Amino acid sequence: SATCRGKWNASLQSTLARRILEKRFNFKLDHWRWTCQICRQQLVEESGMPHYNQHLHEGFWRNVSISSWTTGDGLVKFVVNKSALSKEEYEKYFVEPAKRILQPLINEGYLSGVSVQPYGGVSVASPNAPYQVLLGKSTSREKVLGHTFKISPESFFQTNTRATDVAFGLLQKWTENQSLEGNSGENSEKTQRNLLDVGCGVGIIGILLAKNYHRVLGFDQISSAVDNANLNAKLNGASNCIFVKGDFTNGRVDEIDFSSLDESDHPVDVVLDPPRAGVSGELLESILYNPKVQNIYYMACDAHKGFRDNAKALLNQRFGFEPIRAAGIDMFPHTPKLEVLFQFSRQKGFMPPLRPTRSYTDRHRRLPYPPRREQM
Repeated sequence: SATCRGKWNASLQSTLARRILEKRFNFKLDHWRWTCQICRQQLVEESGMPHYNQHLHEGFWRNVSISSWTTGDGLVKFVVNKSALSKEEYEKYFVEPAKRILQPLINEGYLSGVSVQPYGGVSVASPNAPYQVLLGKSTSREKVLGHTFKISPESFFQTNTRATDVAFGLLQKWTENQSLEGNSGENSEKTQRNLLDVGCGVGIIGILLAKNYHRVLGFDQISSAVDNANLNAKLNGASNCIFVKGDFTNGRVDEIDFSSLDESDHPVDVVLDPPRAGVSGELLESILYNPKVQNIYYMACDAHKGFRDNAKALLNQRFGFEPIRAAGIDMFPHTPKLEVLFQFSRQKGFMPPLRPTRSYTDRHRRLPYPPRREQM
């Protein structure tokens, strides 16, 4: 997957890396590079329309991303400043050239679809802002651990599928071992646990782990991602998965009623796969104070930023969680970034304190970490 913002940058793989991609993974690097060149030279540069300037709030081209999946599907997504042009100019200088230039790529199998997100706001476009399909299909397909997932343009999906197989394969193994620990037979704990998938996206984690749980409940703030997740659950036969829309950045786990899924008091495991900023203090607090939560699986795409603050709360002694496992995954090759997977488990029999009642102002503060030395 390649994303181009503002100025265009080109990154070419070495000859060895290219051979590995093409022969072992059947990934046609020339297809990707050719698509990038056509979008950049024939569509963007020859249009004569300027790139969007975030300081002056002027220009047309805001963002272009090109995704290529192991299934052979490819998707081009444009984010443009539609307010920079009149309706007639928008059709003449963007829509018509885009269809003329990119239709041959769809006919030749380089791409499966082209979508555009017209956005006239000042800030970064919201994922919930609607995309319009210009050409081809509205979704693309990718396979992870033998499961097929449909992905809409608005939805997030990991850019490195092979590393994703490794990461989620570890999650499957960890949750299976945790569920079966100390149990045997048909009435094992495997059928007596629920999973909460926070920021579920297209449902990939919840669906892959569904076989290890009684019920899976996921929620995400992007409507199209939730729709994809429920569709993917049906496609993969995960009948015990339910996905709903919810703002997980400020959501409250204790407001989700698991009794609507089953009328028992089963323990809950939580999967967190947040953006680089980490999980909001309000959400993390509601998870840690919930006595049902026994295990937290945290995928950190940047262990030096948001996760650092979240880890202070996860290791706070008042909640009784301990680090059990950790694994690093090279999700971003040729960069210093590393995806890190953690498991935190609550001490057996530990009961967290009651959640304190807070004022409206206090609710918007982060989780109260141990006081600083000057405050003690």
